[in-house]
Amino acid sequence: MTAGELALRRGYVFCLLLILSAACAAAPESAGERAAIASAEGGPLACGPAREEALADGVVRIRPGQALCVKLEVSGSTVTPVAVVSGDPADNLFLNCWQDSSGVVLNVQNPLTATLKYRAGMRLPGETGYRRTSSCSVRSDRSVMEHWPHDIDELALTDFRVLPDSDESMVCD
Repeated sequence: MTAGELALRRGYVFCLLLILSAACAAAPESAGERAAIASAEGGPLACGPAREEALADGVVRIRPGQALCVKLEVSGSTVTPVAVVSGDPADNLFLNCWQDSSGVVLNVQNPLTATLKYRAGMRLPGETGYRRTSSCSVRSDRSVMEHWPHDIDELALTDFRVLPDSDESMVCD
């Protein structure tokens, strides 16, 4: 190999290392993405600020870029969201919503000892009302990630309830 070919090869390797270094150093764009990555990697979760306006009349509203912790009360099969709280999400429903190039993602982590089910609505850009969308059951002490391949301004979650732990209860509808 000539000195010129060696220099050219070193230049290619240097460029490749620069590209890889830049890609690895790129930080997630939002707090929601950082919390989702921490969640996926088993790292600490972080609740956002306790936004009182995120909960009204039993409806939890979350927008892309937000991470919420919701205190729940269970009575029989009915689950009532009673407050949006900050701090440690361990004993609270953890909701994390973010948007990336593939669309909008919602991560739901269930702190209960039973399977959690809820109904979901989405408000699309430029609309004032909500459209019904599917939602998936979340097993006890587990999480589920839901994805919509388009922009969403806000998600509204309601009709929270517990279901028996069985394969039949594990549906997305």
